Amino acid sequence: MESIDNKSNKYQELIAELKAEIEFDFSSIRDEFDPFKRLAWLIEKQERFNRQLNLPSDIQEILCQSDIDRLILAQDCEHFLRDYYELTCKYGFPHMLIYNGLQSYICKMLMDTIAKSEQNDTYFKIALSDKKSRDALENWLGFKEKKLTVHQPENGLFITLDNLKIARKKLENPKLDRGDILGQVTDAFIMGELLLGQLLSLYGRILFDQDYAEKILLQYDREAKEKAKNNSVATSLPELKHELSELLNLKDDTARDEAVQAFIEELLRCNQKVKFPSADAKRLRELLKKGKGLGFLGYTNVLHSLDRWLAFSYEDHASEELIEVGRNFEKKIDRKWLFSEHAGPNISITVPLKEGNEIKLKDVLIREHMSPFIAKLRELNKMRPLYVHAADKNFIHQTNLENIHNGAKIILDTFIGLWEDSQITIFPPVIMIRRILLIESNLFRMDYIPEGSESSLKCIRVVAKDLLSFTRLLGQEAYLLSKGEKGWKAYDIILFPIDERFQEAK
Repeated sequence: MESIDNKSNKYQELIAELKAEIEFDFSSIRDEFDPFKRLAWLIEKQERFNRQLNLPSDIQEILCQSDIDRLILAQDCEHFLRDYYELTCKYGFPHMLIYNGLQSYICKMLMDTIAKSEQNDTYFKIALSDKKSRDALENWLGFKEKKLTVHQPENGLFITLDNLKIARKKLENPKLDRGDILGQVTDAFIMGELLLGQLLSLYGRILFDQDYAEKILLQYDREAKEKAKNNSVATSLPELKHELSELLNLKDDTARDEAVQAFIEELLRCNQKVKFPSADAKRLRELLKKGKGLGFLGYTNVLHSLDRWLAFSYEDHASEELIEVGRNFEKKIDRKWLFSEHAGPNISITVPLKEGNEIKLKDVLIREHMSPFIAKLRELNKMRPLYVHAADKNFIHQTNLENIHNGAKIILDTFIGLWEDSQITIFPPVIMIRRILLIESNLFRMDYIPEGSESSLKCIRVVAKDLLSFTRLLGQEAYLLSKGEKGWKAYDIILFPIDERFQEAK
């Protein structure tokens, strides 16, 4: 039986040999910028060292590959890592390998070698801390730089609901101060605005194709012309010159932007009695295009317009343009309505309402033809000034903290219920597209990670006509609309990209 001293001596000898080997071989990998080659080079050295001392491999356990031949990790690790990355797409790769799979000694040896090679004392200092050493190692490997790490969807309804439920749980703390309470509600409206913007992008593309924004404005033009034709007291925008001058000459930039935005929203909803064409209208359209978005209420109202136009498209007196819109929608989505088949009037909804200095759940009757989804969003918007802008000083007063707190819970509960009811029927799933493979002459296999998934891929077989134009979406987020099963695991699907304007607002 080998003595403890002999084992210790053998360990020290092998450690010295490993360090010398890393320093000697480093020149062969230093100029290799493929992250898989770099990581495999390091793992192979560690695994050969572990095999010599008959030590277990953490790599196998982390990759859930306990039955893998350790010789592969020690001699052909690069091939294995590439296959694992391509076929498994497990969230956290390669972060978990670096922080839990690589031993401290191997990380320190490499950092010391890099420091000597580059003559940079920074690495020596970093190597004193195990975590910082691994952070530096992760940067050196280059997976993040090459964007080869596995990403999950971040912009979908699932993520928003998860964040809202976390915020709602925070509100259970009775000791929250006023700022924390207001912050949870403000974030709920910000997340809601993001979702509504994405929803406008999705249904705008479905109804009006890629240039949906311009086509929506043209449809508003037609409505406004029709209104002006049938209304003898209609005015034109040039006659609103005084009002516009006041708005555009406001000294405060924020106040001017908000006032112009409000005017634009009124224009889009056709609450202004206007005639087209108009030079002022063109000016306002440019302001709209250059703005950051329509805001919570603006998105709600434009979505309501899409809902109205879709309903009009099935009426006998509809224009040819709207009839075509309805046909295209039904062909792609297999339904005739946007939000709800039964959309008022005289439908009752339960929403938060301000009563005195309290927020209470009350039943409200929808008196116009409107989807309950839109109606609830409009009623929720009435709560926004109270929490986001502190519009009512009596309500927001510190002495009213209990009512502020209770109202925040009601508002978040309403948001959560609304978004949960909207899953699938209004918001299709968001996916991260990982791979598209041709498996037959007219059939592709698409691998994707669905929102909320932490690990394995989902697989769907797709007919070529529905997929070819969207291969550019590889590695990106998209809405996945499935029209039903067509044979054995083959689907007619449509992919719609998450609009780039909403990618940064996470």
